[in-house]
Amino acid sequence: MSNVLVVGLHVDDMLIVGNDHMKEDFCKQYEAACSGQVKWQKPVEVFTSTKDIQDLVNGYTELTQAKYWDLAAVRYKEFLPIGQGYKFEEATD
Repeated sequence: MSNVLVVGLHVDDMLIVGNDHMKEDFCKQYEAACSGQVKWQKPVEVFTSTKDIQDLVNGYTELTQAKYWDLAAVRYKEFLPIGQGYKFEEATD
């Protein structure tokens, strides 16, 4: 399937998957519709609070939410049943 374009959209995050030609055409049209006020992150590194790593050579994609869960653990630590002495640390990046 070489003529498929998938666009994932959540609030102000957009993830575009497809062949290079279709992605370029979509980006040009979208930028024009938004009067050029679009900032693309290429390659995509973060989408909806996930850190995205795509390794085309080895053929895998990794999505992680470590920072999200670290912040959630700090925010909701009073409700988490963990052992005494655990020190919560704020995410740094």
